[in-house]
Amino acid sequence: MTVARVLVVDDDMTFIRRVTVSLGSLADIESLSSGEDLLGYVQVWRPDVIVLNLLLDDRDGFQLLEELLGLNLLPAPYVLCSTTGPAAKTRVCPCAKWPVGTISRGTQLQQIRETVQAVLESRSELLAAVS
Repeated sequence: MTVARVLVVDDDMTFIRRVTVSLGSLADIESLSSGEDLLGYVQVWRPDVIVLNLLLDDRDGFQLLEELLGLNLLPAPYVLCSTTGPAAKTRVCPCAKWPVGTISRGTQLQQIRETVQAVLESRSELLAAVS
């Protein structure tokens, strides 16, 4: 069985450390602090899950998300957009054609782990059904 891969794209090193600590031995973790590097990196490293800050300093996150999903990576990585503010919630969207959910930046470490674990399990079930 291969180890799951999670890519964290955020310009906040504290958040990157939080996600890395919360995932512990659940997955291999890589991080980028620049959205500019994301599109090339995902084609080489092929992460299962991407935790993407939509408010990066160097790129518009919504445009970056559209470009990422336009790469037609198969299987498509599940993207968890990190959000803040009073409306921020942690949700997993089970829609296979649009594999995007949200994760609140203020989420407790255990909930980050549980969210990513649920995404990875959902992804494994989907890939098994397609095979």
